[in-house]
Amino acid sequence: MKKIILIVITFLAFYFAAHAQQVSVKVLSNEQSFGTNIISNTDINGVLYTFPQRIHDFFLDTTTGYISLQLRNLSRNGKYLDNNGKLVQFDPQTGKVIWSMEMYYASNYIQHFNNNLITGFGGKSTGLDLNTGNKLWTIKNGIMMANSAADIGIGYRYKGSSGYTNDLRGIDMRTGAVKWERFLEHDYGWNEAFYINDSTLIVASSGLHAVNLRIGRGWDYHALTGKKDYTGMVAANAAGLALGLLTGTFMVTTAHDVVTDLVSNTLIDNDYIYFATREELVKLNKNTGQLVWHYPIPKGMGSQSALYIDDNSVYMVNTGLGNLGVRKAKIGEPFVAAFNRETGVQEYFSFIKEKDLQILSHEVINDQIFLLFANRIMVCSMSDGQKLVTEDFNLGNKIGFEYFTGSNIFIERENKVLALFELWPENLFVVTTDGKVLSINSQLEIEETIEKDELMFYHNQYSGYKLISKADKCSVIDEAGNRVAELKATPGAIVNGDFLFDKSEKALIVVDLREVGTGDVRWDEGRK
Repeated sequence: MKKIILIVITFLAFYFAAHAQQVSVKVLSNEQSFGTNIISNTDINGVLYTFPQRIHDFFLDTTTGYISLQLRNLSRNGKYLDNNGKLVQFDPQTGKVIWSMEMYYASNYIQHFNNNLITGFGGKSTGLDLNTGNKLWTIKNGIMMANSAADIGIGYRYKGSSGYTNDLRGIDMRTGAVKWERFLEHDYGWNEAFYINDSTLIVASSGLHAVNLRIGRGWDYHALTGKKDYTGMVAANAAGLALGLLTGTFMVTTAHDVVTDLVSNTLIDNDYIYFATREELVKLNKNTGQLVWHYPIPKGMGSQSALYIDDNSVYMVNTGLGNLGVRKAKIGEPFVAAFNRETGVQEYFSFIKEKDLQILSHEVINDQIFLLFANRIMVCSMSDGQKLVTEDFNLGNKIGFEYFTGSNIFIERENKVLALFELWPENLFVVTTDGKVLSINSQLEIEETIEKDELMFYHNQYSGYKLISKADKCSVIDEAGNRVAELKATPGAIVNGDFLFDKSEKALIVVDLREVGTGDVRWDEGRK
């Protein structure tokens, strides 16, 4: 029976991939109010476009202005997604469907890049014409990212016998032709990828690698960024994965005993790159990859880490953690250290000697490093690494700390919507395991506990105003925190130009933000 089901799924996947039939999709439009301009007491209008199926996801291509919608209903009990659905290309400026096709989502996936739309199945990637939906090309290759200016996508070659190889390719996004091929390991996933100029990409994957998008060439610095055959303890709490720690965003390893992300962030300083792995901290010439200096991390101590820099020193916070799939694994030892940025000479190396402590989050304020543990905050001096103060917290009911948060959280006080750092400029803000936020002063005392249902979140900015979300409502505030407008909008809404785009069940919502207000407001973004 299982074989029959597998054969049917495979047939349907191949059918829809190879025979992307154009289908008719009827869209109803209805202009209505989606909010209020509080200053003028007038409605903020928009258009509700209703589709025949539930909108599972949508993507706005800022190059063409088109919106790609994945239509996909839920099962009768609302717990599961239907495998059959549609892919629709929609023009919000005209309110018309450009094209649409049937999709079998059980095995096909959709990738969106500006000016490019890709469907994938079984290691194959197919480029679609944005204006017609016609298949432009198909290649046995993944597409991990694309540069619309260069019309180049990059990803790994796929072989049916072994899956994705270590052969990284540059793909012409217009024709699907292979422009170049290069060996670049990804056993532990990609940790980071960023441009240092218009054509050169730096990839953090088993080290650091420079990749010229047009020809594929560039320097390599090989390093160990993971650990296989892991047999240690797994931390129960992994919320930090989605909140700022390196997570192997582009491609992650699925082996059950492989720990990934035993690396730091990558710091760029003029012509140099600073980067740490589980074995060393290095300074490289970003243009040539030449090693300027390196500092070997004591054996068995390296883990996921973070780097900071000032005029004289490079500071390293080693957490004692790595990623084991979606969980946190205890690996290495937590410590803070500093090195001369010119020579790499160690200035201090301060071990966190307490047993079974891992650094969940960290923040640098002025000349101090604040380290967050499950039930403890430790403060270290950046000048010599010495521990200045340690405070234990007992929150009760097995509640602990999760991570430090920054200026993206707002609350309402005396009819104003204000960022936490505006209310408590000198305080730390800690998210707890039950979703609350604690405001903690410089003496490490809890000044206020902010309940989960009070929290509001920075969403976007428009014409000098900030859009602050809470559930399905969005407050538009001026620089003083005064509400100037209220909108119906979810945290998943997108702002592009003068319009806000959102979805609700079967409807795409387009709101004209020009009715929000006017003004040229300048913001002090504050501490992140």
